[in-house]
Amino acid sequence: MNIKITNPQSPPFPLTDIAIIGGGVSGAYTAYRLMKANPNESPVLKRLLELSGREQIDVRLFELSDRIGGRLWSINMPGLPNIPAEMGGMRFLQSQQNVYGLCTNELNLEVSSFNFANNIQYLRRQRFSFDDYPNPQKVPYFLTDEEKGTYPIDLVTNAVYNLVPEAKGLSGTDLIMFLRNARVKDEPLYNQPLYETGFWNLLASKLSIEAYNLVIAASGYFSIYGNWSSYGAFLEFLRNYADDKYFKLNKGYQQIPETLAIEFIKMGGEVITNKKLYKLQVEEYNGEQLIAMTVGAPDNPIRSVQYARYVVLAMPQRSLELLDPDSFIFLNPQFKKDLATVTAQASSKLFLSYDRPWWQELSPKIEKGRSDTDLPLRQCYYVGTETEGQNKGMSLMMASYNDDRAASFWDGYLQPDRFGLHNPPYMGRHGGQLKQSLLAPHDMVMEIQRQLKEMHNCEIPDPYAAIYHDWMEDPFGGAWYFWNPHVRSWEVAPRIRQPVAGYNVFLCGDCYSENQGWVEGALNTAEMVLETKFGLPRPEWVKDKSYYFGP
Repeated sequence: MNIKITNPQSPPFPLTDIAIIGGGVSGAYTAYRLMKANPNESPVLKRLLELSGREQIDVRLFELSDRIGGRLWSINMPGLPNIPAEMGGMRFLQSQQNVYGLCTNELNLEVSSFNFANNIQYLRRQRFSFDDYPNPQKVPYFLTDEEKGTYPIDLVTNAVYNLVPEAKGLSGTDLIMFLRNARVKDEPLYNQPLYETGFWNLLASKLSIEAYNLVIAASGYFSIYGNWSSYGAFLEFLRNYADDKYFKLNKGYQQIPETLAIEFIKMGGEVITNKKLYKLQVEEYNGEQLIAMTVGAPDNPIRSVQYARYVVLAMPQRSLELLDPDSFIFLNPQFKKDLATVTAQASSKLFLSYDRPWWQELSPKIEKGRSDTDLPLRQCYYVGTETEGQNKGMSLMMASYNDDRAASFWDGYLQPDRFGLHNPPYMGRHGGQLKQSLLAPHDMVMEIQRQLKEMHNCEIPDPYAAIYHDWMEDPFGGAWYFWNPHVRSWEVAPRIRQPVAGYNVFLCGDCYSENQGWVEGALNTAEMVLETKFGLPRPEWVKDKSYYFGP
């Protein structure tokens, strides 16, 4: 590997000590932690002050878009000032000690329980209650005698424990270490390590195809039951699904990165939005290695080169792939190979607001929670209702939370330019108060209304407003990422953390974590960069000193 190092034509000043690329939650967390850190506790930060001659390290956070948040995006639709539509992530677990402690002990954000109550199950054109699963006569699937009367999630966890019975009772680091070394005891993949096997391959050995199809339909997800790494899948089910204490932020999940960024600025940091990273090169000035960043406004041919001593790439796989292929990090063949060890998962969300909570008029009455169906809308959530003031009665529904092939169904309503002549945006009565880029297409809204009517078996009012987002759009490339089979993820994660050994460019984000698709994964990979590359001490808000942040 031959890294070309050139000398800049002129002194590279002003010179940033640390540049963070990506204003999602991992980037904002990294910026906050660095600015708050005591340089005397970090040899790296102390050295940066000596090099710069400043009293405080210079840290800058660069973000491509006009907002901080990344895949955390909380939107207040017209008439709903107190009930955010969570276009991206929406919940976390009490067992996820970094995000839980950050919200409750460090940032003092308003936290409440996330209601996960299950209501209607509309599968194979049969409508029944979630509580009907113990009654096999109500469930329209040809299950085996052993599978009948079991809740869908229990079908999966039973299959998992059947494959690795020794995992029962394990938690925390013990569970992680066990699963890394666990081997399948049964055919057809006898004696294979979990990481070598696909999750669907293993489920097929323990569930009938009818049970497998029921699990997919009733859970609202396709991707999580696909053929990703069984190690990652088992960890997801035995760790995250075992904890039913879900929480949310009352003012929106985006409040985490926004609050971190605000505090970062107060401490002297700088946030630069609408700035895209195009290329990374290595240069040398007065014997010091510098990272040259080619940056510019999106879709603007005018670009400039800015310099930093350290660069943290808080970016998912797709964002990294969009960098100029001549960037020096791609000269490392191992990095290019590691970059491909995860696969993006498609997902989109569609929110509708109504003048009233029509679901509370049904019999039986639905107050809150969710319903599931095998229709393309997959999951709908009855998010909430304004209870006072002039907006009293205005209500919010996540009308579709979908993934994989269901996401492609809704994408079929999008025109190449988002709104073509034959499918204008749904205007409702919002009075143009929403950004054009957020508006759902008219025909999409008509179709979701049709599916909601079929699912709930009732007439429903026209929506007041409708918003939609597809997370496959660049620069995200997916709503979440899963490890591929045959990958030792615990070896890739620390290796990809520094794309090229000896060069001060680091990588973080949930994409290459052991909590993929969760804020906890994003925070923990950032934490590992901070601890292993900058020498920062563990955060005080994580009370359990043995808590495992990752490999």
